Amino acid sequence: MAHPIGRVGVLEGPGGLMIEQSLIFKFKVSNNQAKYEALLVGLELARDLGAERVECRTDSQLVEGHMKGTFQIKDDQLLQYVHKAKQLKAFFEFVEIRHVPRKENSRADMFSKLASGKEKGHLSSVIRQVLEKPTVECFAISSSGMKTGWTGEIIQLIKEQDEGGSLRVADTKKIAGYCLVGDDLYRRGYTTPLLKCLEGEEAEYVVRELHVGICGRHTGGRALRARILRAGYFWPTLEEDCMAFSQKCLACQKYGNVFHAPASELHNIVSPWSFAQWGMNIVGPFPVERAFGIPKTIVTDNGRKFIDKKLMNFYKELDISAVTSSVEHPQTNGQAEATNNIIVQELKKRLGPAKEGWVDELDQVLWGYRCSPHGSIGESSFNLIYGSDAMLPVEVGEPTVRRMANDMDANEECLRKDLDVLEKRRRVAVVKNEAKKRLVAQRNSTKVRPRQFAEGDLVCRKTADARKKPEEGKLVANWDDPYIIREALQNGAHRL
Repeated sequence: MAHPIGRVGVLEGPGGLMIEQSLIFKFKVSNNQAKYEALLVGLELARDLGAERVECRTDSQLVEGHMKGTFQIKDDQLLQYVHKAKQLKAFFEFVEIRHVPRKENSRADMFSKLASGKEKGHLSSVIRQVLEKPTVECFAISSSGMKTGWTGEIIQLIKEQDEGGSLRVADTKKIAGYCLVGDDLYRRGYTTPLLKCLEGEEAEYVVRELHVGICGRHTGGRALRARILRAGYFWPTLEEDCMAFSQKCLACQKYGNVFHAPASELHNIVSPWSFAQWGMNIVGPFPVERAFGIPKTIVTDNGRKFIDKKLMNFYKELDISAVTSSVEHPQTNGQAEATNNIIVQELKKRLGPAKEGWVDELDQVLWGYRCSPHGSIGESSFNLIYGSDAMLPVEVGEPTVRRMANDMDANEECLRKDLDVLEKRRRVAVVKNEAKKRLVAQRNSTKVRPRQFAEGDLVCRKTADARKKPEEGKLVANWDDPYIIREALQNGAHRL
């Protein structure tokens, strides 16, 4: 029997906590496989100890590149290890995989030599674990070389038909919408010409990548299903899997919309004496990012705190141009707030407790938002600008037909043709957007209570948040003092 191969993990925690765990492999293992086994065991140990934020240091650049998506995964077994590691990452609020040179990892190297020796060591503080078989297995392959499962059955029927075999009518209908491209099974679709058929962990990887990955947006089940189909993937339980994954996502549950409907009947609480119970609500400050230096222009509304004389003098000392805008235009404010709300909600789901890192995540959130089709026009911003959909990172990890069958000359020609007809698609998008706005206007008109004013009338203006006095709290008035209408403009607007 060959001498067993050993690996070690050193887990360091707060308060000087240090746990050393050595691994002994009783099976034939490659160097890369051993490093992944050590990573999985370390993540499982950290999970069992209740850790929430983990930093994994490894001397393998390949492991770091695979986990960050910068290296292509060519080995099927290593792909399974990556999938397993990403499953374990979901148990933590934050996980960082960082490459450390071997010379800086001398402590782990020392215990690695110990793990490679006899099983009965000299240090009782080291946790020893013997692995009899790999943590993950390769994809199940049948004796004919095909994947098992629903795709294997269809591939077998297609090959039998191509060889001249006679199929039942039911089997003929079953494979009518499928074709083989190389060794992969594709389904003819309506969103894209060919949808790559997936199963098992391949499908799970695509769902997770498009939901929480680099281009993920933490969308709901139906939107996630649409993004997967648009990216070029299919499997029979696609809709059910998307709904289940979205409902189980911890970030979506923590930062989802608040339900205003009560969960139970109202229970009255009687106070034994006056002021026996107090209610308090505290709104904390947002984390400040100081990496952008002094701005050239600052745009705010006309709130008193923004037009204060001392603040204006401070702007002049730093040569900052202060621009104020009206806050009384709900049409544009509402549109901007709707977009900002989508961006802020996605940032919340990505950051978790590490709020200061919002600047690093902003580019990925904006990229995912611009590459996602919008409901009102059915097209993404990226598509309307460049004439084609962006190549998503998930298509690198799980290649689609447009990535594998890529001819640069033909691609260049097709891109130019798309640009020639892009103007028509933009006009169609504008028409759809206008139609959506008219529909919203019609619905809003049903709630209108007409009010007309003439020049010289006295009116009260609704108190906006920028003009509310903080010291008045909940007792602030809902309307400001009367104003005189100086000029009546169009569409119900007036100058006061």
